[in-house]
Amino acid sequence: MQGRTSDIGNRTSATSRRTAACLVALGLVAVLLAACGRPSPQPLTFAPAPWGEGEISEYRITDVNGQPAGVARFEIIRIAGQRDSDHWSIRRETLAQGANELVSVEVTEGMRPVTSLLTRTASATQGAERVLATYDRSQVQMELTTSRNVTTFERASIPSDARDGNLLPVVVRSLPLREGYATRLHSFLPVVGQLETFTVSVLGVEEVSVPAGIFQAYKVEMSTRNYKTVAWYAQDDANTLVKYIDGRNRGSFELALFEP
Repeated sequence: MQGRTSDIGNRTSATSRRTAACLVALGLVAVLLAACGRPSPQPLTFAPAPWGEGEISEYRITDVNGQPAGVARFEIIRIAGQRDSDHWSIRRETLAQGANELVSVEVTEGMRPVTSLLTRTASATQGAERVLATYDRSQVQMELTTSRNVTTFERASIPSDARDGNLLPVVVRSLPLREGYATRLHSFLPVVGQLETFTVSVLGVEEVSVPAGIFQAYKVEMSTRNYKTVAWYAQDDANTLVKYIDGRNRGSFELALFEP
C-alpha cells in the first residue's frame, strides 16, 4: 500500500512539473507575441523642423468625462539672428477650468531645449506661479516663484539628450514618423523636476475626425512605466498634431484651427 501511495505521489509530482513547464512556455509565447505587435526602438534622430514661421494651431479641450474644459493655442516663431536655422520659440497658452497657463520653450536644432518659462494663474484673485528653466547640457537651473512671490532655486542633472516635457507632443512632430517606427527619448518637466523615459511608437494609421476636419493620421503612443499619452499626427509634410489624449489628466485635445 505504501508503494502504491509513493508511486501515485511520484506521478502527481511529475504531472505538476509538466504543468508548470507548460505554463512557463505559454507565458513566454505570450510575451513574444506581445513583442511582435510592437516595433523595435530605433536610435533617436530628428528631422528638420516640419513647421513654418508663425504657425498657429488651436485645440478644443474636453475632460475625462467628455465635457468641455477649455481651449489651448500653440504658436511657433522663428528666433531671428541665430546661427542655427532651426531656432524656435514654441508657445502654448491654455485656458481651462478657470486657470490660465502660458508655456514658452526656446529650442534649437533637434528640439534641444535652451530655456523654458511656465506661468500659471489659478484665478484673478491670486498671483501667478512661475517656473523658469535654463538648460546647459546635462544641467538644468530652475527658478521657481510661488503665487505669494517667494522664489527658490533648484538644480537638476539630466541626460544631455533630454527634451523639455512641457511640449512633448510638439517635440514628436520632428521625429521621422512612419508605420513601424519606434524610439525612446528622455523628457524633463521643470515644474515638478521630473525626468521620464518615453517609448514613442507609431501604432498604425487611423482616420480621425476633429472640429478642423477629417485626417488620415499616424496613431502614436508615448508611454512611460506609469502612464501613456496617445496622439494622432496628420500624414502631411508638417506632421500636424490633430489630436492627443494627455496621459496624466486624461484630457483630450482636438484640433479646431490650423494656420500654417
